[in-house]
Amino acid sequence: AHWIRNYLEEAISLEQRGAKVPKSDKQEQMPEALLKRLAEDHALNSAWDELTPGRQRGFILHIAGAKQEQTQQNRIEKCIPKIFAGKGFNEYL
Repeated sequence: AHWIRNYLEEAISLEQRGAKVPKSDKQEQMPEALLKRLAEDHALNSAWDELTPGRQRGFILHIAGAKQEQTQQNRIEKCIPKIFAGKGFNEYL
């Protein structure tokens, strides 16, 4: 149990010194299928722009997780009602 104490002491020391975890500047790559769909539908594009960056990122990760374009298309279609409702991928309508 001494390793827990060491871990806590190290965490306290880092906090007291003001050490910060470096933030990632990694921007998620927007799937081509989503870019195309947003370009085709002005209302959907406007609703997308109203989403918070975190909600947009959730949809991007979900859609980009599909390897096949048809699966990405299916995921986009299923996400559209949530996008119009201003909800994130993991939120209920």
